[in-house]
Amino acid sequence: MALRGDGSVVVWGNSGALVVPPSATNVIGIAAGGRTGEPGYDFCLALRADGSVVGWGFNAWEQGTAPARVADIHLPYSVTDSLDTNSPGSYTVTYTATNIIGEVGTATRTVVMIDTTPPAIVCPSNLTVELTSAAGAAVIFTVQATDLCSGEVTVRCEPASGSVFAVGTTPVRCVATDVSGNTEQCSFQVTVRGALSIKTAVLGEMDALEAVGQARALSNAISRLRRSISANNWMDETHLKRSEGNRVFLNEAAAVQYLKKMLRAPHGIPVGGLPFQQWIDRLVIVDRTLAALVIAEAIEAGVEPHKIQPASDTLSAGDLAGNRQRSVRAILLYRDAWRIATRAIFRLQAP
Repeated sequence: MALRGDGSVVVWGNSGALVVPPSATNVIGIAAGGRTGEPGYDFCLALRADGSVVGWGFNAWEQGTAPARVADIHLPYSVTDSLDTNSPGSYTVTYTATNIIGEVGTATRTVVMIDTTPPAIVCPSNLTVELTSAAGAAVIFTVQATDLCSGEVTVRCEPASGSVFAVGTTPVRCVATDVSGNTEQCSFQVTVRGALSIKTAVLGEMDALEAVGQARALSNAISRLRRSISANNWMDETHLKRSEGNRVFLNEAAAVQYLKKMLRAPHGIPVGGLPFQQWIDRLVIVDRTLAALVIAEAIEAGVEPHKIQPASDTLSAGDLAGNRQRSVRAILLYRDAWRIATRAIFRLQAP
């Protein structure tokens, strides 16, 4: 039995395996065997370059291919690739193997890395803020989003951070989208306190401070503010009853006057971190908002410009007084602006 250079096999002699099957081509190795002194029991084996084994002769699978356990020859191989499991995309992987006679074979395949994991998104806790204008309050918030794979994560919220939120509670829905289009969402609520809620909150803080030390001026301020927020004076969070609005502003002005006295003399209240000026500022902003809101509603209702202009001018005068730290004067001017606008709406709607 001989293996020729072209991969063919030649068999000769007194044997039962002289006929070489047509499948014995591209052979890289040969072997033979049999029973000593017993003609007809000879067999031949040929290993092909593709790893398959061809056998013929005695009991040699009827000159067919060897069973899989024989043909399944594993050669060591190396792999070259640039796979990045954190970066979706298409990658080429190259496999290289060398057989027993030094011939090298290569194969390639394309591996597509797909990101199916949504990003992680964390919304802030529910937010509560106080109105800063008749429209409500601009609220800035931060939403955190990360992704296991590299690439930017886009976050969109509705309403967006920095939007002006109206008085009341508004749900916010945020969606994070990674570069592969996977999405995840979260939500929270933004509550904007109206005028009545802010005054009520200030009153609660004043009550808490009063328990620390007795001060007549603080007690008087609390009494006046309590009258201002009486339910009988209000239609809703941002609207006063027309018949009670004057009383609300007057009581508020008196409360602020007493707080200004507290600024000059603590009267036994601990000096560190006194919130008196903060309370004053919040109450002034609220009273301005009450007036500005009615002016805007008068314009929307169709009140003639020359009839509403005095209210706008008075509102501006209140702003000037507030900038000069004349808080009581500012509140009284806001009251006058509120009264002018309220009267204009009433006359427009009167039969």
